[in-house]
Amino acid sequence: MDEESFGFKEARTLLLGLRPSERKSLLERIEKKDPSLGELLRKNLYQFEDLKFMTPKMLIELLREIALEDLGLALKSASEELKDFILTNVSKNMKSELESILFERLVPISLVEEKIDKIMEVVLRKVERGELVLDKGHSETVID
Repeated sequence: MDEESFGFKEARTLLLGLRPSERKSLLERIEKKDPSLGELLRKNLYQFEDLKFMTPKMLIELLREIALEDLGLALKSASEELKDFILTNVSKNMKSELESILFERLVPISLVEEKIDKIMEVVLRKVERGELVLDKGHSETVID
């Protein structure tokens, strides 16, 4: 199974509908039976666009672990909604730096995709540790 195969999107939707503890348990069971499928589901559970569901505080925490330049390059392919969320919730200096990367430099799409992958590795680790919640409309409370 890959991202394009029938059922993958449905499996992703089903997993996202579960509480984090249930999701983790189910992914662990899937990985025991089919390690490659489990890894594929885990890696593709969240998309870069899902970052717009973070709280501003979560964004600041994420920025401590990723390079601002990487984020600026990754945002080149992002929706206006995600760009607005990020630019609205960072300091004036960060916003200025991000905008200069975002609007003043031409880069190959392969570099943008590489930066997205790099950021999503950090995001996935933080989600698995319970430090980030990216579920749209999920009512679970996050406690600091």
